Amino acid sequence: MTRVLPSAPSSADTHDRCRAAARAAAAVLSDPWIARQLDRGTGGLLRSDSGDSTEFHDQRPYVPGDDPRRINWAAYARSGQLTLKLFRQEGRPLIDCLIDTSPSMWHPADKAERCLELLYFIIESATAQGAGLHVWALCGSQAVPLPVPLLNTGARWVEQLPTSPAAGLDPLSTRGVPLRSGSRRILLSDLLFPIEPEDLIRPLAARDGGVSILAPWHPTEENPAWRGVCHLDDSESQAALEAEFDPRATATYRTAYHRHFENWNAAATRHAADLSRIPCGGNLASALAPTRPQPSPGASR
Repeated sequence: MTRVLPSAPSSADTHDRCRAAARAAAAVLSDPWIARQLDRGTGGLLRSDSGDSTEFHDQRPYVPGDDPRRINWAAYARSGQLTLKLFRQEGRPLIDCLIDTSPSMWHPADKAERCLELLYFIIESATAQGAGLHVWALCGSQAVPLPVPLLNTGARWVEQLPTSPAAGLDPLSTRGVPLRSGSRRILLSDLLFPIEPEDLIRPLAARDGGVSILAPWHPTEENPAWRGVCHLDDSESQAALEAEFDPRATATYRTAYHRHFENWNAAATRHAADLSRIPCGGNLASALAPTRPQPSPGASR
């Protein structure tokens, strides 16, 4: 029997409820949250389509592929470490939002609603800041643009989402997304796919891009209620398997789960990316509150 893969909620009532939750959270967190996304990481994060007014803002470790013209040679002479100068450029900020629409994002129901809330929160926050926002839906190697006007029409945009590939789903890829130079790239994904984190974060950080990752997670992913012989369905590929779980097997799974996200955190740190894991359920503003900006030590000039 063919199983039905989880998909994005299409109920107008669900979208209205998630949008209302996002709007309420944005009223509290929008300014500091979006400012953090624009101020962290790489590139000319407050970039203008015209004008050339810039000021030195910060610096970060140099990574291969960065523009060598922006290396802070004075800091290198002092420390022996290559760092890159970051500039604040006056004008309209650019945000490229990429949302993972693979089946695991939409199961269970409270995780699906948290994903919708986070997407709408990004839209509300970017709008409040007057940012130039582009949104792309990703599923494996597929990428589909979602115009902001369409996203503001309720649930209709769900019909435009890419369909899940057949068994053997490709890892998430940004190859089909024309990321704008100097934009802030916000990836909304649970990161539950087999890929080396570097292979996804490095392209996102290219062309002076700053990277933020919002990773919704559900408690059952970390602590599944697997006991004895279990029939498991892979929500991505529709593959089914039968496995027996004793306490040792369950502990092995948890160890692998934690190691998976340790690898993501390490890769994010190497590329000055901001990775925040957002729990499902409860109030959105409370779930996002730990991601609010904290004072950072001034970078040496």
